[in-house]
Amino acid sequence: MFPGLGIWEIVVILIVALVVVGPRKLPDVARTVGKSLAEFRRAAAQVRSSLEAEVREVERTAGEAKSALSEPGAPDVDKKA
Repeated sequence: MFPGLGIWEIVVILIVALVVVGPRKLPDVARTVGKSLAEFRRAAAQVRSSLEAEVREVERTAGEAKSALSEPGAPDVDKKA
């Protein structure tokens, strides 16, 4: 569930949260934290998707440029002046 956290660490965190927040507000706090985490995950997925789309676009453009340079009559960019 939580990488790097054992069952006893989670139990201690829950007990501290219960003492700090109180039993009446704990469900509301947990719900708010859950909604915030879900929103963060959605935003992270959207950023990842945008970055992957940009990488695909750059790769496509680079492929087009490479194929254009490999056509007969294209300038030879590998030779140094």
